[in-house]
Amino acid sequence: MTCRRITLAFFCSLALIVGCAKTDDSDQSGNGAATQPATGLNPSAQDGVAESPTTAPAASMLMVDRSQQWFPAACLRLTSKNGKVTARLYSDDPRDVLTGKATVNSFDLVMALPGISDPADIAKATWMNPSASMDRQNSPYGIFLNNQQDVLQPMEVTVRFQGVAPRVKVLVQGSFGLFHMTDRTPLPVPAVVNVSGVLDTTVSVGK
Repeated sequence: MTCRRITLAFFCSLALIVGCAKTDDSDQSGNGAATQPATGLNPSAQDGVAESPTTAPAASMLMVDRSQQWFPAACLRLTSKNGKVTARLYSDDPRDVLTGKATVNSFDLVMALPGISDPADIAKATWMNPSASMDRQNSPYGIFLNNQQDVLQPMEVTVRFQGVAPRVKVLVQGSFGLFHMTDRTPLPVPAVVNVSGVLDTTVSVGK
């Protein structure tokens, strides 16, 4: 009788150990899935998994006339001077781009934000560019596609911001003038394209 009780107790303990091991494995599996990078305009909405606030996406995407255009990760640099805040939205291009060893789509936009005086209030800011000019601007800023052959400069564009540093979502919506730049057409005829997207940015603040 004593041996039967000892044997029964042994198997009960073994069942509890196995049950705990499965629970630990499932928890680790769930945590691993939550830290995997997601793609798309709203990664945190996929499969109901909340994205870690410390994990920056490896790429960003904008819709250009219903066509997905992929870029390196998006960055937002906020600076303040004399009570005026300026936001620079740019793609984190790899260093090989500067040496000509790699080509990627890129963007670089500078926006004065007159509605706020403190970078901490970025979520209250809105940038609007009401220009309807189709003239090519001599500027290093814009959106650059196809090995910099297609240059998009903002026309009637609205940019809004959501969240707080170090992660802010930037909502871009509006029309851009597209200039196809080649050696044969230094002054190309522009076309109007619609650009939209939500960029999940990593924020830095300076003076």
